[in-house]
Amino acid sequence: MSLPASITITQTGLAVPVTLVDGAVPAPTAGLPPYPLSPVPGATYYLTLVNGALAWVQGGASPLTVSAPSTGSVGVALAITGTVTPPDDNVVVGLSLSAIEPPATLVAATNIGGALSAELTPTSAGTFYVWAFDTTNGQNTAISGAVTITAASAALSITSPGTASYAAGSGAVELSGMVTPAQTLSLQVALSTADTAPPSAGWVAATLNAGAWRAAVPVPAAAGQYYVWVETTDGLVVAVSSFTIGVV
Repeated sequence: MSLPASITITQTGLAVPVTLVDGAVPAPTAGLPPYPLSPVPGATYYLTLVNGALAWVQGGASPLTVSAPSTGSVGVALAITGTVTPPDDNVVVGLSLSAIEPPATLVAATNIGGALSAELTPTSAGTFYVWAFDTTNGQNTAISGAVTITAASAALSITSPGTASYAAGSGAVELSGMVTPAQTLSLQVALSTADTAPPSAGWVAATLNAGAWRAAVPVPAAAGQYYVWVETTDGLVVAVSSFTIGVV
């Protein structure tokens, strides 16, 4: 049997024509199984799980599909949609940075008569893929097209510490605040007697958990009134406190 001029391959539940080159089926995305070597003319093949391994199978309709917006922002929920057959199967979805490695975290999709919907919120920037798994039959898998997530415009806030005065050169000031919307950022914190420009030294890395940042900054050796500065390590987002901390 001669190969057709093209076959239909889908990784996302949406039919995508694959044109043959010199009568040969082109290679799929790196890491995915090879396309069928002798495809049936006019047939459609879908990526699914067969005995626990990804494989291309022929079918008239994909038993599971998933789609997502092509772009999004950190901290902003993505509206996920899809379909499943049989229509009462349970489906879970998740975000992965890979179209080959499945996500570690999955959430249940809402299923109304086979129409799927869910919301997934990216916490960092990058190129993601939405994976869907049919947990009822334990086999069918669908993967969306690439979703480009960009960093959202972040706002940094600073919480006044409970203690307003510290002994010079003794211990550390426990500082905290929020990142809005919550997202993964690299932050640093410092103290300065000026509130007009960030300090050039004395920065301490902050930890970040679910939008809340924390840092322990050494108490300066010199007495004075100090403002709290917090910024992203690239210096693009900066905040300074409206209050001062006394060092005596």
